Amino acid sequence: MNFCILKYKTLYASLDDLWFADHSLLELVDWADRHGIMRLYLDEVHRYENWSKTLKNIYDSYPDMSIIYTSSFLLKMDNAKVDLSRRQTTYTLYGMSFREFIIFEGMGEFEAVTLTELLQNHVQIAMNITKQFKVATYFEAYLKHGYYPFYMEAGEDFNARLRESVSVVIDSDLPAVEKMSFETIQKVKKLLMIISKNVPFEPNMSELWKNLSTNNDLGLRMLYSLDKAQILSLLTSKTKNYKQLHKPDKIFLGNTNLMHVLCTLVDKGNERETFFNSQLTVKRNITYPPK
Repeated sequence: MNFCILKYKTLYASLDDLWFADHSLLELVDWADRHGIMRLYLDEVHRYENWSKTLKNIYDSYPDMSIIYTSSFLLKMDNAKVDLSRRQTTYTLYGMSFREFIIFEGMGEFEAVTLTELLQNHVQIAMNITKQFKVATYFEAYLKHGYYPFYMEAGEDFNARLRESVSVVIDSDLPAVEKMSFETIQKVKKLLMIISKNVPFEPNMSELWKNLSTNNDLGLRMLYSLDKAQILSLLTSKTKNYKQLHKPDKIFLGNTNLMHVLCTLVDKGNERETFFNSQLTVKRNITYPPK
């Protein structure tokens, strides 16, 4: 790994780099401290063994250094072996909302609207927006590629890039975080394909597990892992709890972009339902209604 010291005294390193095969993160931090680095950006921390313990030691030993780290969506704090809650501020970065996509496309600045405001005044809000540009064209584009900002650089390769990203999550992140075997990973892929052909999917669990040659415990673990990774979105009658895995009542793909990449045929009604679910789950706990 080649390092260069910037005038901003900042260093970025990805912890899945081959350099860490025979060097430790503590070596890197010591080098950074000796060279006046004040901010350290660490990517893919879930690929580094005992990452939470190491970060705690760095925080305690280098109090003047700011550390910003990123990891897979799969990495919830209950996976960590050491509690970092008193030493860090966490932030979950979701994909873009339709509002953010419009801003990203340069169509103007639009303030976020609360759910209460939307329910009470949706007609006037919609009229104010549609006066400024033709929404329909941008909405169709958002449903196909607007959730992930890399669409701008990917261009026609967007679908291939997104499929590759899904594969990386399943092939690399799941084994690293959830400690799943190769055999289980293959079942996860099959599970995703079964669901993708039928979303929104109302599962018959016994039939699903039979098709995958697995049991209920492992099957639910696979489903909830894909949910944490935001590839799937599980709708349950009770508020979701990753420590108590309940049978989902309905299963969506995480967003509409995934539908256009993974589904053979995209139904308009299902697409709009998936859009609604993906927008609200960022801020709200959504549960499956009894009626």
